[in-house]
Order: sequence, then structure tokens, then C-alpha cells
Amino acid sequence: VGWLHPVILLPASAITGLSPEQLEAILAHELAHIRRYDYLVNVLQTIVEILGFYHPALWWVSRRIRVERENCCDDVAVRVCGDSLRYARALTCLEEIRHSQAELAMAATGGNLLDRVSRLLDRPTADDRRFAWLPGLVSLLLVIGIMIPAALALTTPELPQSSLSPAEEP
Repeated sequence: VGWLHPVILLPASAITGLSPEQLEAILAHELAHIRRYDYLVNVLQTIVEILGFYHPALWWVSRRIRVERENCCDDVAVRVCGDSLRYARALTCLEEIRHSQAELAMAATGGNLLDRVSRLLDRPTADDRRFAWLPGLVSLLLVIGIMIPAALALTTPELPQSSLSPAEEP
């Protein structure tokens, strides 16, 4: 729905369950997606993901792009409603409504709500851990520990075998 002419679909429960200010903030977020042509960017990004499905770096970059698109639209919604706390409450209320009905399908499910709310409230997220670099270091040391002995084994010259047996040598 809305590929050529974007449409915002809201379930009746979201309209009745949110205050007018919260509804305004959610609509501002969705209108920001439309204004930024994110629906077209999403189609192009999906095509690139299909063509490069085998490349893990492409999936990582694609995920980062999706997160940043949400962050940009969150910033627009905060500017419209004037308060990041009010917008964060609107997001959490929308999530509560979504979980209260299993059949509800909304576009707002595309990101990690906790990370978005933490960012809006200037709180550190789980990714800002003190030792987040440790798994990468362990992986690097493991790869080096395998590659160096393998490279040394491949580069050591083979000793020529003599055709004479040890008893026949002079």
C-alpha cells in the first residue's frame, strides 16, 4: 500500500488509544518518512539487499541505514511536538497498543524501541557497554593464532630427500 502515492494507515485502536498530542507526534514521524521519500529508498535498499544477499557487510550497512532513517524521522517528530519525552511516551503507548492486539501490523515495528527511546532521552544504550570491543579482540586474536602458524607451515622449505639410504651414504 502506498508505493506510488504514500499512505499512512493507522488502526482504530491507535486513534482511540492515543491522546491528540501523541497522535500528532506519531503522524509527524510518519509524514517525515514521506517527505524524505523513505518509501522509495526502502524499495531501492531492498533491491540492493536482494542482489548482495551473500555479503554480511551489506546487511550491516543496510541495518545502520534503516536505524538512521528512523532516527532522522524521530528528530523531526521531536521538533514538531516540541518535547522528546512526550514523543518517547507516544512511542511507548503505541507499542503497548500494538502488543495488546496480536493482529496489529504497523510500520513502527521496524526498529528497536528501547534504543530509540534511549536515544531520544539521551540515555546510554546497551551498545555503549564498557567492554563492547572485547569480542572483536578475541576474534582477531583467534584468527591471528590460526593464520600465523598456517603461514609458517606453508613457507618453510622442504628438505630434499636423498635417494641413498642412510647405510649407503659415504
